[in-house]
Amino acid sequence: QGNWNDSLHWAGTSGGTGGYCIPTAIDNVYFDENSFFNQNDTVFINIGNAVCHNMDWSGSEFNPVFYVPEKNNLRIFGSLKFINEMDLQYKGYTYFESVYKNNFIASANQSFISNVYFQGITGEWILNDDFSVYSKLHFIFGTLNSNQNNISCKVFNSNYTNQRSLIINSSIITVNGDLTEAWYIDGTNLNFSAENSLIISTGL
Repeated sequence: QGNWNDSLHWAGTSGGTGGYCIPTAIDNVYFDENSFFNQNDTVFINIGNAVCHNMDWSGSEFNPVFYVPEKNNLRIFGSLKFINEMDLQYKGYTYFESVYKNNFIASANQSFISNVYFQGITGEWILNDDFSVYSKLHFIFGTLNSNQNNISCKVFNSNYTNQRSLIINSSIITVNGDLTEAWYIDGTNLNFSAENSLIISTGL
């Protein structure tokens, strides 16, 4: 466990010696069976903007905690894979910023507490399972494909005129914010595919 910006906690190989570089936008980050040794060991994002390419928690043991305070954010330039056996105490914003196709997001029943942004200009994100955001989901650029999984959020905001594609076929989209803004989409430059989908608003 330790602070994100402490190079002593990073290695170039699984189980390797610390002292590697802090992750950049082209580095894949893996937390696995060699990453944690005590129950609830914590990865603490202690800087304003932590970045990585892919992030994968597969194989992690001891129910690790991923802690991000409100003032700090995570920018992911590739895919994301959480696991059920982790504690997501993630209060910062999340930015998905890839400009490439075939990025996958596996939430593993974890929920994002704060805003999530999809804003890679030519990026594509495909959901591997249901996606939950307690606050706002901003879809600004790229392609977002629910892959027949469900999405829940307080606000689904795509009130933009950028070129983008939203694919929510055979999915249930649940929004629970104020009815005036819970489902907020500008159709300009939007490719929209929603066959057999259902949009439910539970707000007032």
